[in-house]
Order: sequence, then structure tokens, then C-alpha cells
Amino acid sequence: LNLQSHLPDGRAVLTRIRPGTKPGTLLNMVKELPGTTAEFDEYIPLSRVQVFSTKDDSMSLNIFVFGEEKLAPTDIDEKIQILEYAKEVQDGKYISDDRHPKPSPMFDRQNIVDYLHKCSETYVDALSRVDPRRFLKQMELYHAVSGSEGMAVSIEASDKSPSSYWIDIAVANSLPQVALENAAHLLFLHKFDISSAHLDVVKDGENG
Repeated sequence: LNLQSHLPDGRAVLTRIRPGTKPGTLLNMVKELPGTTAEFDEYIPLSRVQVFSTKDDSMSLNIFVFGEEKLAPTDIDEKIQILEYAKEVQDGKYISDDRHPKPSPMFDRQNIVDYLHKCSETYVDALSRVDPRRFLKQMELYHAVSGSEGMAVSIEASDKSPSSYWIDIAVANSLPQVALENAAHLLFLHKFDISSAHLDVVKDGENG
């Protein structure tokens, strides 16, 4: 089942529903996404992806959002969880736990505020209350590739399943759709089943 709709800000939303969750399902969906096809009159960049699957593996539901999301002024007071966690990192609270980032000038309050203004509201909201730790870990990946044509990866075991992993990937100077397809293809070749995934785009200033 293929559905097409629009968000209030005008961005196009393509929803793909498929039976089963076998490896390669996401890859096949990404390959079927439009570039400049009949669904779109012109090229529109992919800006957000949400990948879901049912617990019994009977169905996959993936949402692809096309079009740039306007960066509304970020209400810093609403992102207090991220700022509080960053202060704990800077104070050395998690210095002996490798799951957490280490103290760094990049996590000073003003640097975090500047970074928040580069992120979409939906991306920040998705992590600020649920997992500020991963927000800062992804911020590290962003800075590792900023201004380059490189890629940075972080892999850690999921706390929800002993056989599952979270793989965070930051790719610079690449079309989001191409980066997603390449990542899905590589994971498929290594026999990974993608049960959940998210894609977001963060501005890199004059670098793109």
C-alpha cells in the first residue's frame, strides 16, 4: 500500500506499508522512492524518515518526508533535559561509563545552543525528552564529519533486545536519499535486519 499526503507546512509525505519485515524491505522501499518522477514535478530532498515494524513481524510501515523543514526558533527552555545532561557530562558524572560522551568544549552550553538552532524541531523533540545521551552522541558524529565528505559511525547494543544494536551514522556532503540507500544496502549485505530507523538532516552552515 502506497499513500501520499502533505504536512501543514507543505512538505510531501510518502507512506509505504508492506507485509512482513524480511531483510531488505527498507532497501527496496528506498530504491522505489521518487527522484524526479511522476509523483514529484521536480527534485525534492528527503528530509526525514521513520521506519517501523510490528512486534510480530507481520508488517512494515515506513514514512518518508520530502522537502526542507523550516527551522523555527528553538525554545531553549523546552530543551532543558539536553542542557542538564550536557552539564552532567561536563562535570564528569559519567566519566567512567563508555556509553556516555566524554567532557568536551563542544558540550559547553553556548555550543549546544548554537547546534540546537541548526536542527529541526522534530529531530530535537524526538530525543530531548527520551534520550539526551544519544542526542549528544550524535552531535559528536556531526562534528566529526562537519566540513568534510566523510562518514562517522557509532554502534552500541540496544537495551531493549540482547540481539539488537543501535547504529548511528553521520554522512556529510551527500544527498539524504543516497546516504540512506547506501547504509541500508551495506546492512543488508551484512545480514542485518532493520526493524527501526530514523533519518534527519542537520544544517552544516556554509559547508552545506
